Amino acid sequence: MTSFYYLLPLELIQFSIENASTKTLLSLRSVSNELNILSLNELRSRRLITKNLKRPIWQLKTLLVTDKWNLITKVNFQNYQHSINLAMFSGVDSLDISGNAHVDDLSSLACLSFLNISLCSSVTDVGPLRCLHTLDMGWSNVTDVSLLGSLHTLKLPYCTKVTDVSALGNVSFLDLTGCSSVRDVSLLGGVENLNLSRCRFANISGLWSRPTRLHTLNLTDCRNINDVTELGLLGLHTLVLFYAFFGTDVSPLSGLHTLCLSNCPYVSNVDSLANLHTLDLKNCQQVSNVNALGRLHSLDISFCCAVDNLSALAGLHTLNISSCKSVTDVSVLGELHTLKMTDCYPTTGTDCLGQVCKLFT
Repeated sequence: MTSFYYLLPLELIQFSIENASTKTLLSLRSVSNELNILSLNELRSRRLITKNLKRPIWQLKTLLVTDKWNLITKVNFQNYQHSINLAMFSGVDSLDISGNAHVDDLSSLACLSFLNISLCSSVTDVGPLRCLHTLDMGWSNVTDVSLLGSLHTLKLPYCTKVTDVSALGNVSFLDLTGCSSVRDVSLLGGVENLNLSRCRFANISGLWSRPTRLHTLNLTDCRNINDVTELGLLGLHTLVLFYAFFGTDVSPLSGLHTLCLSNCPYVSNVDSLANLHTLDLKNCQQVSNVNALGRLHSLDISFCCAVDNLSALAGLHTLNISSCKSVTDVSVLGELHTLKMTDCYPTTGTDCLGQVCKLFT
């Protein structure tokens, strides 16, 4: 039996303790001095969750587990719009307090593994969080991230006040989406998974000025990419160039495993990409010939309205031809494992698709 004691002012409607196979929802409907939860000891993985508590019904007090707190590993106060005594969560593994405008002092959370403080506009000092495994602090007003270089995963989407990321070169997963004030990324070569989406003013060329450990690079909507030659020399596994306005030559990217060129308006000849594993050409309107891509594992040519001949694609595992208005014959696609063809109305060969394991129409 676990005792929950109420110590400080807090509004709370309900919480649930759950794991992958069991979910028990418990409503706190009283303001008694003690609440006994019998089912807590029956669950293997415990999570304490409260969400969107904007209009609480019952006025309770701060929840604290005195004797079984170690059984709860994940706490979620997402979008909770009231003050929280963070010290009582210092022993949990994972805490989500995103969207809380009252959070500012994070000194008691130094021993957590995962913390989400996205949209916590009052947070300015993240120095105490230097030992976390994962930190998500998107849309925050933080300016100094120099002490966060030892984290495994750091997410800074739309942290527009961050300018200097030179200390983050050893972070394994780094998300700088929309960090419009970042210019120099030359010291991020030690990052394995780097997201520079919409970093329109960043000097991307700095990445290949020295050896890198980059595995995955996302350059979505980075308008300052004029040539992909140097990108092909980085030894990348995965490259995302969604909505990129570089030239027509994609041959330097032929050594990649996975490549996304979705919505790249100037891409036309893709014959050089025949040895990739996965290729996304969604809405590449200049692409018309895909005959060289029959050895790929997965291909997305949805919204490629100029493509009409699929005869060379019979050996693919997965193919997406949704909204390919020019495709009329799909008779060769009967051996595919997965075929997506929503808003696509071929006139020939649909009767041959009965053996496709996963067919989406």
